[in-house]
Amino acid sequence: MEKKQFLNIYLMLVITFSVLAGCSKQSYSVKVNVASTSGYGVVLYNFPVSQSYAGYVNVDLNDPVIYVHPNVPGEWTGLVVLPPFKDFEGEKLPDSINVEYQYAELSECSTSYLEYPLEFERSGKPKRVLDQKYYTKRHCKKWHLLPDKRYNQEVDLTKLNESQEMKLLGSRKSNGNRIGVVLHIEFRDDGSLRARLENTTHNMWK
Repeated sequence: MEKKQFLNIYLMLVITFSVLAGCSKQSYSVKVNVASTSGYGVVLYNFPVSQSYAGYVNVDLNDPVIYVHPNVPGEWTGLVVLPPFKDFEGEKLPDSINVEYQYAELSECSTSYLEYPLEFERSGKPKRVLDQKYYTKRHCKKWHLLPDKRYNQEVDLTKLNESQEMKLLGSRKSNGNRIGVVLHIEFRDDGSLRARLENTTHNMWK
């Protein structure tokens, strides 16, 4: 296995749409997750979500800064739940969002280690054992900001709004479940961002 050092940080925004009983208006929530093989946390400055913090879970807040802890790559439990995008409601994403962010080294954390990512064959055995340990970090007391890893990016979402994934948004499958949208924003180690959409299904009665 070729050894390479990559900072693979993924910020996953999961936009879950549901229809309330007796109401045709669609609503959504935003969920965030960071997966880092290097264990870096991500600090989001003025991220464009509403100012109501009631929905935040598994995140450290210092208004208006959001501190997102890293997680085991491939393990998407304990997602950070955020309010919807600020000043936006509707069946489409905003045309663009501005993301200002910075990577940080973390210390004095509640940390757990795994010998391999949580990827398993149907037999229950891991697909592969890697030569490095992966870990989750929570409740970190110290965030050492890396001055050379601060970025400000405008993420263009216009093409995603015209995509087949968005056209399917809100429609029903044969079993009656509604089709939702997952917006993935990938944070790369060179500071560039890549956004993509993925459809998912949601049982409106749960």
